[in-house]
Amino acid sequence: MARRPSVVLSVLLLAGCVFQMSDPQQGDSSKTLVGPEGGVVSLAGGPTLTIPAGALATPTEVSITQSAAVAPSAALTAVYVFSPATASFVQPATVSFPVPSGHPDVAVYWSTSSGAAQFQQMTTAMEGDRASAKVMKLGLGYAGAPPQATRTVSGALSTVFWQDDGTKTSRNGVVAPPMMRVSAIFVPKDDGYDVVRIVPAPDSSFSASGVPPGRYLLQIDTIYPPSSRSLAATYSQLVELTTSTPDLSMVVSARPDLQIAGEGSSPVTMSIANLTPWVPNLNGFTGDLIMIAGSQAHVYSRPGFGQIGSGMTAATLSFDWAAATTADRTGLPDASKRDVEYVYQRSTSPLGSGPTAGVERTATRFQRLDSLTIGAAGSTSFQVALADAPSTAVLHADLRNSQFAALLPQINPYAVPSSTSGGVSVLAVPHSIAFPDSPSGGASTSLLWVQGPATLDIDYGAMTYGQFLPPLWQEMQYVYYSADITAPGTSSPYWSGALLSMLPVPATGPIAPALSPPLSPKIQGRDAFVPQSGVSEVPLISWSPPSLGTATSYVVRIDPVDAGDFQEVAITVYSGTSVRIPAGFLHLGRQYAATITAVSAPWDKLDRPPLRTGAPVHMADCVSAIFTL
Repeated sequence: MARRPSVVLSVLLLAGCVFQMSDPQQGDSSKTLVGPEGGVVSLAGGPTLTIPAGALATPTEVSITQSAAVAPSAALTAVYVFSPATASFVQPATVSFPVPSGHPDVAVYWSTSSGAAQFQQMTTAMEGDRASAKVMKLGLGYAGAPPQATRTVSGALSTVFWQDDGTKTSRNGVVAPPMMRVSAIFVPKDDGYDVVRIVPAPDSSFSASGVPPGRYLLQIDTIYPPSSRSLAATYSQLVELTTSTPDLSMVVSARPDLQIAGEGSSPVTMSIANLTPWVPNLNGFTGDLIMIAGSQAHVYSRPGFGQIGSGMTAATLSFDWAAATTADRTGLPDASKRDVEYVYQRSTSPLGSGPTAGVERTATRFQRLDSLTIGAAGSTSFQVALADAPSTAVLHADLRNSQFAALLPQINPYAVPSSTSGGVSVLAVPHSIAFPDSPSGGASTSLLWVQGPATLDIDYGAMTYGQFLPPLWQEMQYVYYSADITAPGTSSPYWSGALLSMLPVPATGPIAPALSPPLSPKIQGRDAFVPQSGVSEVPLISWSPPSLGTATSYVVRIDPVDAGDFQEVAITVYSGTSVRIPAGFLHLGRQYAATITAVSAPWDKLDRPPLRTGAPVHMADCVSAIFTL
């Protein structure tokens, strides 16, 4: 195995490890009389000293003996005594030590004096599994790991607030809730990780010293409070980086003084008129929707589920402002800050018939609200009268769902299309869809959603949709094909996987997969598609590259699938097709599923700002069977 030669020359002071030429010996010794013609002294299983011709002026008995003293902690061999200490060479001799395999960096250390030893790191070359160096005198020596220079990794979680007038304001910290924090740095080593714990400062900055050069995983936690819809949860994102100054900024479409709605604090009553005849929701998403979108107040809302009956054209909706969103957070609009919101109906119409039957959900009617203010406490009432949205935009919905369906076995052998599979949407995003400026946090809104049969190809032609938002809203084509995964012998899915693409509009060509899932997932070398038990708390997850497209990174996410505290860990990997899960995230007795996501994007590169995103991007999941620790 080839190793990089160490070219650093330094002096190591070994605290607590004092060696002398007179140290007691362990009995392993070799002696050879070497004259001016040169010779070789070798200890079985130990070092070899090669003395060239002309190095010694007179015949000298040269010995190598293993010292009984405890070797330094960084040593890869025992310490050996090379005698006599008074011998020096006219020409350099070569000393070599056998070292264990699996160590990419090895250095030879040689004593600098004949008394209590200080060791000098020698210029070292590797030949096979032997580390060698040139010496000009005899003394004590060993082979060990070279000292690594360390560095300080520092940065801060920060937010770029992008307002409707184009003003950008950067501040440390994040818009909360949910809270975010930088928690640790994991430095890979042969059998796991060295961990540098981090306590971020009150301003969300952090500084971690003692981090060696090279790759590391930075842990960023997002902490979700409990709500009426879910329990408290922690999402730990571990991102592979090399930089000492990671950019942990994110962009949000909001003003810097925005208040975030707290669940239960802002009840709202909205009277809405001039609806198109209402098509009821079947599961909250497949029928008509009332949607509210706002850029500067960071609003994305879907109120009124189940409150509007079939065929109705007017209704009064009561809802909690914070609970009506599926985004991470939603803001409280304030008309005095020039916040503008849009209320609109996304109406449902059938497409095709028989086996090619599908559905179109398109923005049909809307109203702009310039005077809406929602308080942090207390109830709010307002009225909306919708008007027709100009149907000036077009998406060509040529769905090639058979190509997506063909990839289902790569997602998981038991994957089947979910009820919302096989669709394309047009999302409107405030300000930008391009990396690194696309706002995060879920402030986008959907103007069109077309769904076709999950396993068939059908070209529905040109789909028109309402385009009522101002130019600061940018449109993006969102392709989504989801699969439910059910364990053999059970009836309820334990997890889901997806194939998705986000592309700038107008996107041309058929709507088909651009990236397939990772192949051959394994947990500790075993087939991850087969249920596993007795899995380690620090399992090695591995996979092969996708057969379609080229991945620029992978995200390995582990989710609990049993009852109990919810802690999710996701590791972004750039350097290969395997990763070990660090200790502390998985727990004995729990059941988990692993999702390995291939990511492909021209901007997705090592050391990019990990909290920023943009289009184009493609993602494809494979999902393991349930495994038990």
